[in-house]
Amino acid sequence: LECEGHRAILRELTRFWDTSIEHYTMGLHLMFDLVEEMDAPATTRRGLIRKRQFLSLGLHKVFVLSLETLQKLESQAIAEPARAAMLTDAALNLAVRSLTYDFVNQAGEENEALSIAVPMSWRADFNNAAMVDLLFQLVDRFHQFAPEQAARALELLLLYINVPRSIYESLQMHTDIWCKLLEGIRNLLQTRKGFHDPGVHHMMCRLLGSLRDADHMGRTRKFKDYAEWLDLAKNFTIASFRDRQVPANSIHYLLQFWWRLSTSTRTSNGSDLLARILAAQREAAGGSPRESDDEDKGLVQTLVPEVVDAFIMSRVESVEAALAGLTDDPLDDAEMLQAQLEVLPKIGAQQYSIIGSRLVEVLDQRQRMYESALTAGSTHQVRVLEAQLAWLVRVSAAMVGGHYAMETHISIQGQRVVPQSVMGTNMQNGDELIDADVSRRMLQLVMMVERRHDPSTVASLGRADARLELALLSFMDKLKQGLLYVDSHVADDGMGQGIGSAGPGIPQLLTSIIGRRPPGIPAEVYTKIFKRIGLGDHKEVLGLLMSKVLSNLKIWADHPELVKETLVMLATMVHGASDQNAAARILLELDVTRSLFQHHTAEALPFLSHRGNERHRTTFYLTLTHLLSLNEADVDASGAFEAFLQPIIATLDSLMNTPNLRTEECRRAIIGVTRDLRGITCASNHRMYPLLFDLLYPRYLPLLTRALETWGDAPDVTNSVLKLWMELSENKDGR
Repeated sequence: LECEGHRAILRELTRFWDTSIEHYTMGLHLMFDLVEEMDAPATTRRGLIRKRQFLSLGLHKVFVLSLETLQKLESQAIAEPARAAMLTDAALNLAVRSLTYDFVNQAGEENEALSIAVPMSWRADFNNAAMVDLLFQLVDRFHQFAPEQAARALELLLLYINVPRSIYESLQMHTDIWCKLLEGIRNLLQTRKGFHDPGVHHMMCRLLGSLRDADHMGRTRKFKDYAEWLDLAKNFTIASFRDRQVPANSIHYLLQFWWRLSTSTRTSNGSDLLARILAAQREAAGGSPRESDDEDKGLVQTLVPEVVDAFIMSRVESVEAALAGLTDDPLDDAEMLQAQLEVLPKIGAQQYSIIGSRLVEVLDQRQRMYESALTAGSTHQVRVLEAQLAWLVRVSAAMVGGHYAMETHISIQGQRVVPQSVMGTNMQNGDELIDADVSRRMLQLVMMVERRHDPSTVASLGRADARLELALLSFMDKLKQGLLYVDSHVADDGMGQGIGSAGPGIPQLLTSIIGRRPPGIPAEVYTKIFKRIGLGDHKEVLGLLMSKVLSNLKIWADHPELVKETLVMLATMVHGASDQNAAARILLELDVTRSLFQHHTAEALPFLSHRGNERHRTTFYLTLTHLLSLNEADVDASGAFEAFLQPIIATLDSLMNTPNLRTEECRRAIIGVTRDLRGITCASNHRMYPLLFDLLYPRYLPLLTRALETWGDAPDVTNSVLKLWMELSENKDGR
């Protein structure tokens, strides 16, 4: 780079064209190796300077040479297909490697937007609509005998179009290139050339997913067949969803494509981009942007719901094949599952009334089949349906929970800046009733699974699928975030107040829903939602969720992951909203909660005695103690707290009376009781802590010293004991 003679090597390599195809191919491979070496992550300042020097002095020449090679191959056809494919492959690889160069020194960082930060000095190379045609021609030429070259040409096209909009000389040039792109994609979708090859199919999914700004399409008014293009894209998407051989990352790119298409505009009427784009097409053709509104409405309402329905049903239908080992199970890849489910509610936000109704229909159908299979005692059918229901529950949780997001609002109070978290929503009027319909089916399924764990049924069919239980917990988490966080006085006052005076009596989620409506709407909408659910008021629904939590801790004691998620669910139910303890106070009124305070030992909750759950005991007792601290009927923390501690005191007495602590039974008892006490101490407030300390000192604290002396070589024992000491000695909140 520092010598003109060395920089001339790039120019000299172009002479290989006049020698032989093999020599020229070798020259392109040498350039590829050079770019690969120069793009190594820069760990020093000198390395970074060298990278930038190559970017400014050599990389552009390499990229131009690769494009010129592709153009020469088009104008000077090579008779032998194998030699042509060899040279084309080298040129495509070099061009792709040039555009994937680390232009801004961000090696290793993910670029979800896929925007290529090419220098502005490269502008002339990207203002060439003929290059788009050339790359599509390469796909057409090589899709049969060399599909890897066809896939590479699509990859280069993907990179070629994903450059900053400022790189184009004019809006007309940008429009021409995107018209060529859309026309080429349409032709490929019509002919399906090369789609039999997994590489070509995947690159087509990536190409569609990279169309990140649907406004680009709206501006390509010369392209008159946009409705047909959308229909072809829809058919390709649905076919890909139904093909079991299509990998999950390809599906993810297609979901990204439809998400960007269906993103709502910022206009007040809530219309989506599909309608706006089609209106622009008609206006460009000389028609009125307002004509054929019914046609637009039909297109917008049928395309996206049909795509979402195909995605949901294809995943449901793939479950049986996955259980037979014929394809990957969509529930096993947690990371990809989360990514897909985050996008799904964004796609269906504008057409949720259609999508939600279809989801309710599918849930009803599968639940009837599940109940019939349980009655018939068909083990295989029950197994298949439970896996399918697990997927549907995950989708339901995503759709219901995807409507809401915590938004931070800033207010100025005196000289302080006070951030406040508020639940925001993108729901349309009436969507909350669809959420209620979905919630009803989910709660019915919870009760069905509880009946399914009857001892006689478990003896013949075994326990339910753990993935279904985890999915139900995910939905319960979404449900408790919204409709169930209410103040305890809501049930007493009948919610007869209006929105303006309801104050904290209305749950945050409901406030966000009703807040989008005109002022003066009565709070009876809240009652309407629970009436639609049909399982009682908010207290009864909370009682159902609490019973499910305790059931999981009994039935799934040997499943640490499910125990952990169940305890997290219990903790979030108890801690309630960010600034209130409304849900926790309602829990205190439930019979199931009162029973829990009296029966919280290993005999009542087997998970406490399971070896894999020791560390979860602290979370469990911390949550229970926090809930107990909110008992307004026991403000002095007198009888209730002491009664709650009696089983733990009994364990301490048993250990005190044991002369030899060096047994496995004593080791587990020491670990368990110290973890329990740590959770209780952590949640004890200024009223509870003195009572706790008086119970432990001076009678039981010497036991901790004995445990350290006896088990000094056992880290699990010493860690538990020392962490309890640390918690006891910490003066939290001046207690």
